[in-house]
Amino acid sequence: MNELQVTFRLTTPLFLSGADQAKAELHLPSIKGALRFWYRAINGNFNRFIPATQQTYEEELFGSPRSNLGQGRFLLRSRMNQSLDCAILEGRDRLFAGLSYFTFFTKDKDHDQEQKQKRAYFHANQTFTLSFLLRSGKEEEQLRNWQGLLASIWLLGHIGGLGYRNRKGFGSLALEHWHVTNLPIPQQMINQLPIAHRAKRPKDWFQSFYRGLSILNQWFPAFQNERHTIINDQAAFYLPKGETTWNAALKKGAYTLQQFRKRFKKDRLALGLPMNVEQKDIAYRPNKRDGDRMPSPAISRVIHLDKKFYPIYMILPSPFPEVVKENTKNPDAPADKQNIHFGIALDRFTKHLEEKGFRKQRKELYL
Repeated sequence: MNELQVTFRLTTPLFLSGADQAKAELHLPSIKGALRFWYRAINGNFNRFIPATQQTYEEELFGSPRSNLGQGRFLLRSRMNQSLDCAILEGRDRLFAGLSYFTFFTKDKDHDQEQKQKRAYFHANQTFTLSFLLRSGKEEEQLRNWQGLLASIWLLGHIGGLGYRNRKGFGSLALEHWHVTNLPIPQQMINQLPIAHRAKRPKDWFQSFYRGLSILNQWFPAFQNERHTIINDQAAFYLPKGETTWNAALKKGAYTLQQFRKRFKKDRLALGLPMNVEQKDIAYRPNKRDGDRMPSPAISRVIHLDKKFYPIYMILPSPFPEVVKENTKNPDAPADKQNIHFGIALDRFTKHLEEKGFRKQRKELYL
């Protein structure tokens, strides 16, 4: 097997566990799931069948539960003897001061009594290394699988995250280092993709990021339509001035989102479903034929450059479902269809970001 070693740095605390939520764990299935998300976001052929096979491109690389398809083309391992500092978040914690809007998952209401939930996390500003073992195969197979794997890792390590509330900035990752040994073709691919986190200024970060993204767009075909979250030329990035700590950066992102949701209550439906309004015993949900949830197209990340932390908001192209309003106390009552103008709502959100000092980072300024 051919081995790739990748080192990530945690920019913000990571809430990631296995079955025991009170024990922090580098849960490999969760990491593989995050890689699969970014593979689907960049490869327009991900769900198409490989010619003369019964496998899709995604199934070949990541595996599938369908019979006779078996495992994917790579094995994922965590380096042995990695010791990462972790802690338990239980109720109030000065480290997370001002972030209760994003850390509500540590509380649970039972008979109107607030119960503290223990949730383990890894501290920010530490690294972990993963090994990817790619199975041997024909040259054409190896080429496309290396491209798919490297693209997924590169996107995860630049605009991705892991664990609970990762779409709100927790678990933000920075790709720090990656290499293969005695494999010239994948090493050439790695050399094509710059690591933007080595930059000192946001301008240089975005220049490297857009250069790498343009390489990925050469590797994969474009999407014909949007049936899930994707990243393409319509993806928009918004960046404010930097903060001195990750906490302050997350707080700025949280406060900006909270203000928008209070100011435009109906528009907040465009930023993720379902949404429960407990005081009125109603819930807004996607129509059942569109699934049971809609992830927010607005994703927050924190990047660390030099001595500053920057909360980035990304608006990624996503499909929007039909929305219905349900009575939570009478689930048998007919659901009411809602007329939600998602495009208008997102336009209001991006305008709100700009009013709060988040500047749109236009691709044409960097390439």
